[in-house]
Amino acid sequence: NDLFIRYKIKNKIKNRKKFSVIFVDLNNFKNFNKYHGFGKGDLLLSQINSVIKSNISSSDIGGYLGGDDFAIITNPKKSESLAEDLLNQINSEIKGFYSELEKKNGYVAIKNNDGTSFNAPLTTTSVIVLDSEKFEVKNINEFLDYASKLMKSAKTKNGKSIINDIDYESEKGTKKYRIGWFTVGVILLSLVFHGILAGETTKVLSGWAE
Repeated sequence: NDLFIRYKIKNKIKNRKKFSVIFVDLNNFKNFNKYHGFGKGDLLLSQINSVIKSNISSSDIGGYLGGDDFAIITNPKKSESLAEDLLNQINSEIKGFYSELEKKNGYVAIKNNDGTSFNAPLTTTSVIVLDSEKFEVKNINEFLDYASKLMKSAKTKNGKSIINDIDYESEKGTKKYRIGWFTVGVILLSLVFHGILAGETTKVLSGWAE
């Protein structure tokens, strides 16, 4: 999924196609795994997969990128409404893992290995929409740079809104947030690999890219 989605984005940029990409990222997922266990963490990721699959159409491409990141390539005309549906439904799935008291408090108490504990914020969802017409890019590296800036803004909203434009004020004096797509080396390797395939006919996949 990860390589296929990046290949499709690169191809659309190259051919100057109109498209939008919705990126979904979980906030405080590390603490979710600490509190609930990795089994429930995997269950949550599976439920998010199901939410995305049930909301995309045959013309969309959705996939799991690894870690706690997902992406959907879709039509710009419906990207905002789709992103809103995903934000609400995924946050609803997450809330199902917490008690009413935990949701009211907004945090859970997590014990460290040394016996001490700390209050960790509840897991929420960050969702951004990157529109090819709003952010004109020449290559996938520029595209990912815009995505990282949007996601940084989204991280400040605590799962309460969709981000589709850069908050330049938040750019000042803050550390750049990177989309969790493993390492730069993997990205470069995939670009080289797909560059070889650029001259071939692209296989059209509908719906969920397994």
